[in-house]
Amino acid sequence: MTRPLLRLISTPLSHFGRKPQALLDLYKLNYAFIDIGNVALTKTPSEAGNHPLMKVPVLEYGDMWMVESDHIAGYIVDLVDSGKLSNSSNCSSKSSNNNSNNNHNNSNSRSNSGGDGNNDKQIDRYRVWTRDVFDLNARAIMNGIMTDEVKVIAAGRHQVPVREYSYFNKCYDSVKNGLQWLENNHEKLSSSSSSSSSSASITYRDIHLVCLYEHLLYYDFVPLSPYPQLKYTVDSVNYRCPTLQQTSPFVVKPK
Repeated sequence: MTRPLLRLISTPLSHFGRKPQALLDLYKLNYAFIDIGNVALTKTPSEAGNHPLMKVPVLEYGDMWMVESDHIAGYIVDLVDSGKLSNSSNCSSKSSNNNSNNNHNNSNSRSNSGGDGNNDKQIDRYRVWTRDVFDLNARAIMNGIMTDEVKVIAAGRHQVPVREYSYFNKCYDSVKNGLQWLENNHEKLSSSSSSSSSSASITYRDIHLVCLYEHLLYYDFVPLSPYPQLKYTVDSVNYRCPTLQQTSPFVVKPK
């Protein structure tokens, strides 16, 4: 049995892994999701898709190997927009996951990419390659929040009393400061064609926000009640793009 050319190596609960996975789903691409388990317990690169830093996600495309979620997202967009990938050409047969049956295979034509039934080809339809200053700032801040959250969670998994260290308390402060910045800028944050009900109206920035917010909620990392506009924006994105809920932490690993 030949494995798919596209293989995403990650964990179901990784918000960094979820970002490119959401794009793969939105573009209706065939891929194998390889669950490596608890990243905090990896001890060699071979346990994390040969990533020398032992982190996820890792994307394999044939002999190509790429790390970093946003780089992977950009690469996926380039493959789709160049016509090198379509949802019927990048997989020769079904493949099984290492730890679960979390395969994603679709037989729809490429003209239906984006999940909205729109037959018009759109270059970079989710604005992954945007140069908009606010978009880039917002995505950088969200990535920073996600990184600091992971630092604390990983330390806790190793029984580190995180609240006893100023370093980890600063991580908590960073997360809350970042969330407040996003809340303060909610009007810009929710401006990506919010009047449209089409999933094609969402952007990669929206994907960032959903992945960030739901991960914080899943782990009960900080109280989210002080950020009601963020919740409203996340709910709006999920309403416009139900595909995103396929990879929600509450769906892939219900509590």
